Amino acid sequence: MIKKKEKKEKGFTLIEILIVVALIGILSVVSITSMKSGQDQNKLKAAQAETESIIKLAQSYALQGKKQGNIVPKYYGVKFSVDGKNYSFCSNLNDTDVDCNNLIENYQFKNGVMLSAGQGTQISFDIPYGNCRLSSASDNLTLTFKFDNNSRGIIVNKGGAITEN
Repeated sequence: MIKKKEKKEKGFTLIEILIVVALIGILSVVSITSMKSGQDQNKLKAAQAETESIIKLAQSYALQGKKQGNIVPKYYGVKFSVDGKNYSFCSNLNDTDVDCNNLIENYQFKNGVMLSAGQGTQISFDIPYGNCRLSSASDNLTLTFKFDNNSRGIIVNKGGAITEN
């Protein structure tokens, strides 16, 4: 007797292909969502680091007694706008005025990051000791950076120390 050889079909079934495509789709959605969340956090971290840097620069200028032209200001500071979109590095040449009225440089938060700090929020450091003066009535000033549903913050205390939260 001669046996007929059975022919085996090679390839994938439709069900197997659909399962693989569904798994690839699920993995893509998860990775894209994770990547977007990481990008949002990076935007907030960048705004946070830039703001910390400017605050520390104001403190450094005050401790150095850095001149503007031929005049040593009474203090250096950072003033945040009411709309939360920008802030200014500034100084004050007048001993009686408490407002940071001499603009050195203006900065804008990038990538849609907004700051929640309160109206007319200001941090200043007097010359020559670098004593910190906050516009808030409390012992700390909290600056909260927001983008979409994410937020990060920094806290500046009366001593001028900055901590991230």
